[in-house]
Amino acid sequence: MKEADMRRSHFFPLLVLSHLHELTACLVFPLVLCPLTAAAQFESYGLVGRAVYSLATYGSKLYAGTDDGVYMQPIGQGTKDWSLLGLKGKRVRSVYPHSFGPIGYAITVGIERMPGDIDSTLIYCSRYSDTSWVPADDGIDRNELGGIMSIDGFPSPAICGETFAAGGGRVYRGMSGVWERVFDIGIGFVNVVKANSTTVSVMAGGETGIFAPYISLSRDKGASWITVLPNLGGDNACNSLAFDPADTTVVYAGMEGVVIKTTDGGYTWTQTLLAGTPYYFYALAIAQFTETIFVSGSTNTGGFGLYSSNDGGKTWVRIVPTIQVDGALSMAIIPTVIPESNILLIGTRSSGVIGYSFPFTSAGNDLTPGAHKLGNNYPNPFNPSTTIRYTIGGLRQVFVKLIMYDALGRDVKTIVSSRQGPGTYEATWDGTNDAGVRLASGTYVSRLLVGSSVSSHTVLLLK
Repeated sequence: MKEADMRRSHFFPLLVLSHLHELTACLVFPLVLCPLTAAAQFESYGLVGRAVYSLATYGSKLYAGTDDGVYMQPIGQGTKDWSLLGLKGKRVRSVYPHSFGPIGYAITVGIERMPGDIDSTLIYCSRYSDTSWVPADDGIDRNELGGIMSIDGFPSPAICGETFAAGGGRVYRGMSGVWERVFDIGIGFVNVVKANSTTVSVMAGGETGIFAPYISLSRDKGASWITVLPNLGGDNACNSLAFDPADTTVVYAGMEGVVIKTTDGGYTWTQTLLAGTPYYFYALAIAQFTETIFVSGSTNTGGFGLYSSNDGGKTWVRIVPTIQVDGALSMAIIPTVIPESNILLIGTRSSGVIGYSFPFTSAGNDLTPGAHKLGNNYPNPFNPSTTIRYTIGGLRQVFVKLIMYDALGRDVKTIVSSRQGPGTYEATWDGTNDAGVRLASGTYVSRLLVGSSVSSHTVLLLK
């Protein structure tokens, strides 16, 4: 990610009339870029006045990295109040909450050093707590970097994870807070790093010293890299990456003015039909239940841009906010306890966090209402495990989610998350959460999500 003030004053000289270009594209290609006003669907989620560079969820908590520390907001408790967790006065560029071992968790954050800050620490980690922050950047030369702009990693039994951090033109791999350099683009920037647990791969993107966009791929956790230079006609940069949850070969990249896509795991890239916009696309998010892709960003003067696609980037809709909001820097999707909607949270340059409620929509599959069904689990009540049967209808593969929720509406275990074809399936739940911890006796809810359909059943766990 580039500096918050969008330090490069030039932005696509050929797109000086970019808004006119966008309007023309809407008139000529109405399914590609036509604006959609989402009436009464935007609202403030607080932190007004803060730049929110990073949003991330862990369990029932939402974390925000801001220009004034790390904040947390409970999810699904009817409140929009934020608690300052620490690092006040520091510019927190990336927040990465993650689990380790059977019950532990940590929060690793990347810091952009501010002028006059005598503390040169670039990475902090809070272990077993939201508030106990300790330096965790051993092995990184603090004199080489002005900040860590992006952090991601893999689930690991090690405290503070098997983690990758991007800063300057480098990517570092860390274990338990000790780091080694694994990638160096030379003179240039690494704006984003993302890890994919399914394929055990890492991607990094940014801009070379001659302003050429690049995306690099590692299939061996940073030991070796393949670098691709997408041809976008000159000056550009990769600012965000998102792995398709339904297809491990598909990855989207948010660039300057355009979204590109790979269908072979990162070896070749092509443009989607979202191109020629005036936005630095700093954030990408994909709603797993609906396969909706969201991309958001900012112009170099703080203009706000948000687009969505329900067909893999073939067509895009511009979503126009109904409240005043400046440029977007980050995003996170929060499933709600109401099955008909999700909330897209957007971190902005100074408007804090903005929420956009969007409905479940089908991604063009061949399902008809009622074509799929969630059956009763058996046995019920159960101990130690129960079997859940469900049926997928229609004519082709769709993305299926089977998730267990507790009585408070918090998701505790994802049992199924994959594409499946028509047929009847069985899945087993052993009464544990995603960390493998046995849950307490009580009432739980199994929820099946397929396209625009959601169905639920009550499950009783006895110990």
